[in-house]
Amino acid sequence: MHTPTSKFSSSISRVLAAREPRWSLDRALGPGAVTLFDLERRAVGVRASSYLGAALLSLLWSYLLARRTPEKVVLLLDEI
Repeated sequence: MHTPTSKFSSSISRVLAAREPRWSLDRALGPGAVTLFDLERRAVGVRASSYLGAALLSLLWSYLLARRTPEKVVLLLDEI
């Protein structure tokens, strides 16, 4: 039986504890790149969806601020 807490924990653990991440911000924001993150609440849980969305936005913001040369980035957020 999955409780909301166990669903949250397993979703977060799966994403954050990956030995070899499947994506990087360099690739996600590279020329012509399109990256989608599906944080559907029914799939990962409400808390995990909110947490992962906030973490991704924080990483993205930090990454963009650290760039030496500014480049345009289009960011579309749906139902946050």
